[in-house]
Amino acid sequence: MRLEKGTHMIVQRSRISDEAWLPVVSHFVGKGKILLLKGFRIDRETVYSNYEKQDSEAVPRRAAGNR
Repeated sequence: MRLEKGTHMIVQRSRISDEAWLPVVSHFVGKGKILLLKGFRIDRETVYSNYEKQDSEAVPRRAAGNR
């Protein structure tokens, strides 16, 4: 896949619960080609909401293969 000049992504962040800056909107606009044959255009906006606070003492688990 090859993206053309002018392709861009904008991410808007907001401070949530006065603790962390998290994305609230992302917007991707661009054009490109797949395998130099098929052209495409994209204009996609994603809105994030309903963030929930997680236990801050949680310990990340290792993946099954990483011991």
